[in-house]
Formats: sequence, structure tokens, C-alpha cells
Amino acid sequence: MDYESGVIEIAEGVYAWINENCATNAGFIVGEEGVVVIDTLMTPSLAGSLMTVVRDVTQKPIRYVINTHFHGDHVYGNQYFLPTPIVGHENCKFDLDTKWDSNFNRYWSREALRPELSRIVKTTPDVTFNDKMSIWLGSREIQLSFLSLIHISEPTRPRLISYAVFCLK
Repeated sequence: MDYESGVIEIAEGVYAWINENCATNAGFIVGEEGVVVIDTLMTPSLAGSLMTVVRDVTQKPIRYVINTHFHGDHVYGNQYFLPTPIVGHENCKFDLDTKWDSNFNRYWSREALRPELSRIVKTTPDVTFNDKMSIWLGSREIQLSFLSLIHISEPTRPRLISYAVFCLK
């Protein structure tokens, strides 16, 4: 299956950044007062490329980063967006705190990634929510909502580690 890759504006001011072969993806939303980045990808070079992609679209400040869940290909770039507040569901933060080593070791087993992974510093969300949260970029509201079990973090104790992002005008 062929995927369109690159920066794709999927709605006014709402962008997907799709890497080749749909390998790892992120997004960002541009509002009047800044940008919200959705996921920071897996390596320093990918995080840097994402920052460049955002800057190619707008020079507005990045106001928030949203982590959709705790997997490394979504959060290992967090440190490169500091001091921007990082937002995540409370279970995303919990899972990053408690499952960091096992998740990291899964990626570390890929020798080609080790030079970049060796530069990663665990950086967890500093703003969390349980059910719902809104972020405002001027008149644009971005709603974060618990919808249902999307990922299962433990086979015997299913719980949310991901959530939907809605962009409203």
C-alpha cells in the first residue's frame, strides 16, 4: 500500500507529518497564538526534522506538546521540545515512569538505532489529564478526550494510554 508522505494539511491549520512507508508520524496544529505538536517521534534526528517541518509552516511559538501514548516512537523526542509543556493522559505518564526500561530495551535491540537512542533522556508529561482537557490557541480550542481503551498496557489490567485529539474552530 502506498502512503502519501511529507507534510499534509488535513484541515485548515492542522497538519500531519507522515514519514516514508508510514514508519513514524506526528502532527501539529497552528492557532492564532502558537502551535501544538502531537507526538515528538523516536530519535533526536526525527525530532529535529519535525521542528524544521513546523518552522517551515510557521514561526509561531510551540506552546504545547501532546503525547498520545508512551511508546518510544511517540515520545523519545520530548526532551528536544523543552521547556514547552508536555501534555499527556495520566496513564501515559504512569506508563513512561514504570515501563521506560522495557520499552526502551525493545528499541535498543535495533543496533542501527543505538547511536541516536543513546542520546535520549526520559522526559515525561508535566501536565496530565484524566477525562478531558482543552488547550486554547487564541480562538482555536483543541480538546483532548478519553474515548475508550485504545491500547492495552497490561493484558490483565486494560487501561487507556492513548486518546483522541479534536481541533475545533
